[in-house]
Amino acid sequence: MSRGLFITGTDIGVGKTLITSALLQALGAGGYTTLAMKPVATGCWQTADGLRSEDAESLIAAMNQDASYREVNPVALETISEPVVSALQNRVDLTIDELAAQSVSLSRRADWLLIEGPGGVQTPITRTDTAADLALAIGFPILLVVGLRPGCINHAAMSVESLKEKGLRLAGWIGNECDGSTADLTATVHTLEKKIPADCLAVIRWQPRLDRQQLARQLHPAARKIAR
Repeated sequence: MSRGLFITGTDIGVGKTLITSALLQALGAGGYTTLAMKPVATGCWQTADGLRSEDAESLIAAMNQDASYREVNPVALETISEPVVSALQNRVDLTIDELAAQSVSLSRRADWLLIEGPGGVQTPITRTDTAADLALAIGFPILLVVGLRPGCINHAAMSVESLKEKGLRLAGWIGNECDGSTADLTATVHTLEKKIPADCLAVIRWQPRLDRQQLARQLHPAARKIAR
């Protein structure tokens, strides 16, 4: 039976793609077959094969089962903006029910499907639906990526409250020190552990030159805990 996670963040730029890719590699190293999905991507560039997202390409490189680009990233939008704004500007109709159905189809083809949601929990995808609504429609538990930087405790608390209001299950969280600007990382993580009602699966320290293979190895314990 296939399993999955919906990865969302406390904000944009907190490292969702980086962590999703590393978890795909860690799960693959544990003997699982893996696929990924980025339902909506903005800021895509035009190629001979159509619009492409750097984030989606990273996920494709990290998963170990074959899927077409369109299956991994069903909605690719050129404008850099919130998905709902970019879709309106590009005259693209988005429905979370269609995206959820595509994720179900993809999930049947691997042990694990990791879905990277757009932006944060409350990022608007349509005029009426947010990333949290998409997660609810898909039905996977949530992995929250917390960007460890000033303001993250507030952002994490609001994200958790939004997930709770939707009735979404939080499987755990990973802290990512985005830029080394956190004054006291230990105290910040300790406070977050009290605020977030789920296990902290890993804390990633900031590195000027990140070794992606090393990060995948660092997340092996998190992958094993998730896969229990």
